Amino acid sequence: MVLVICKECQQPFEVPYGTNASICSNCFRLKKTLNSQNLHKKDTDIKVGHKVKFSNDEQILSALESVGDAFRSAPGGANLMLTEHVENGIDAIEDFVKIKNLKNYEGKITVQIAKERQELIIIDNGSGVIDPVWIIENPLKSRKTGISHQKGEFGRGLQGFRGFCNKLTYITLREKPNESELKHPDHVNSVQIALRKGIDVKCVRLTLTKNEIITNWEPVKIDEFRKYSNAMTGTVAIFSDWLPGEFDELIKDEKKIFERIQHHFKVPIENNVTKIYFSTGKKIEEIEPRIYEAKNEDGKMEELDLYDIPDREIINPYTKEVIGKLQIRFYQASPNYEHTYKSPFLLVGDRPLGNSILHKMDSFSNKSILKSPYLSGYVVANFLKPDSLRLAPKPGEEFKQFVIHMKDILDNVLAPQLEKYADGFKIYDRQQENTKLILQVQTFLKNQTNLRFDLMQANKIGKMSLSDSMGEEKNQRLSDVPDGENQGLITQDGTVEAVILYKKNKHKKPIVLKPDDFDPTTVDVPVKRLRIKVPTKDGQSTTTVLINPNLGSKDGRIRKQSYVGPGLDTYRGKYDRNLSKWDESKFLVSINELHETFVEYEEERKESSKYKNEAYSSKQKHLIQEQYLWHLIQRCAKDLNDEDKDREFWSAKYKFFLHKESE
Repeated sequence: MVLVICKECQQPFEVPYGTNASICSNCFRLKKTLNSQNLHKKDTDIKVGHKVKFSNDEQILSALESVGDAFRSAPGGANLMLTEHVENGIDAIEDFVKIKNLKNYEGKITVQIAKERQELIIIDNGSGVIDPVWIIENPLKSRKTGISHQKGEFGRGLQGFRGFCNKLTYITLREKPNESELKHPDHVNSVQIALRKGIDVKCVRLTLTKNEIITNWEPVKIDEFRKYSNAMTGTVAIFSDWLPGEFDELIKDEKKIFERIQHHFKVPIENNVTKIYFSTGKKIEEIEPRIYEAKNEDGKMEELDLYDIPDREIINPYTKEVIGKLQIRFYQASPNYEHTYKSPFLLVGDRPLGNSILHKMDSFSNKSILKSPYLSGYVVANFLKPDSLRLAPKPGEEFKQFVIHMKDILDNVLAPQLEKYADGFKIYDRQQENTKLILQVQTFLKNQTNLRFDLMQANKIGKMSLSDSMGEEKNQRLSDVPDGENQGLITQDGTVEAVILYKKNKHKKPIVLKPDDFDPTTVDVPVKRLRIKVPTKDGQSTTTVLINPNLGSKDGRIRKQSYVGPGLDTYRGKYDRNLSKWDESKFLVSINELHETFVEYEEERKESSKYKNEAYSSKQKHLIQEQYLWHLIQRCAKDLNDEDKDREFWSAKYKFFLHKESE
């Protein structure tokens, strides 16, 4: 059997040796059907079908430039073009390993930024470009067919450079030249000249320029390839002569290039398909698999926890056939977790599409949950197919079912979990913000008025004390001796607050009470803590403990950095018409979260781009401070009757907010 190219569809097909067939079986059947239809055409049928023709070079060039335009219009266009060529390199490595049946072959791709020459260079040690003639003559088609090769649209990647630079050079080294090169009528003379010069045509250079439809094919000495790589085979892609500003835009943020590759090739890197390196000069850095992690309380990196979302089998409701499996890998992120690709995205096959950020897809643009600061991760849907440009999923029943199931998961599975998780952070953030609001009011009253107050000390200095709460054995207890064995710091109420024998539950989740059962003194919220080392019983080894970073001193005492006077908190009084109340037992001002004014302000905060990730909006802060100022003067001001207190409140309120506006 020999491989020939169909003259109709330009696809390769096999025929017995010696056969002169020029079209494949599919095209043959199609022609037969059309001829049959023409024979039976009625006299009254006067329709005539016309095939689109590309009859001149301008039309062909326009078609090629449309590929570059598509890359330019996509988010992170130049980076997307870059990843396409890295993708081609991975495909070439996978092909090489498969064809040669290699084991333990270490694939390697290097992305190099040559700033002085303004060149982007991508080097791989794969099979090389096996059939360059096909690539040249079929620029908008992939030589590969079948689902397993959906990720490798080589022609599209080759032409994408036209949106960013004027020249793309490929230097490729194969084990042997392709028959299409040696026997091509336009190559015969070039091959003969090359052989006479001692060039065996295993290494060729392909040169593409933006404003031309001609791709130059040229046999070169292997030394040309060796300038970049010592691999036995492989390809070097060199992007040069960039359009004005495009190279500067590419290198403006090198971290984004690194993170783009790490994000796009997470699965191949994890599966050890290949190692990818990034170089901007003398330094070469290996790109490790992306791990969803963030700094914990002691500054060390710790993997994020997953939301509990089971895999889901997707079934076609009409045929009852299994379409495939939908896998959700969403991580619990904190609001201060930052990454270029924090937003959840879609994986088709083992790689993202060009436009893979879920909330940017039209189907999910109204799902604000996908923009939550408490969410990161990805979705795997291998049953989807990419469109011709691999920028988005291909429309069809598979994509329709994907959208239906994703919306159900977002609304009914993720939303309740995310709300509970986010509540813990909100409570902590509001507690921190409440302290700031209190201090602002108290500082103003102290410095800008002559009012005198009777204030309780809200937080007292604690001391070291013996505790048996950590265990029955002596060496499990906390000591009251500074710097002694099992040193411990105890809060003023006698409970273990700051130092414990350390055994952290890595996946501990904040416990949040029901809205109507809220008590801030019993809610387990995420608290920033600091790890330190203290001596154990033998005085030699150490044990890791936790302390509150705002507590602790050398003399063994602890002090909370905070305010004096009434505290500030919130409650949920569904049927309480009051905006706030004074809690005598806890000596604090409580703000009613369910009061219609607070509810209105909270809805505005959620919709605001400025305050949606903040504990309170500016309106809420003003409202809370006004209520705190009222109760503070009413309950704690000295030497004033009720009428004086009212008058002093209105005067202080006017001065306080006028003073804030002038800051």
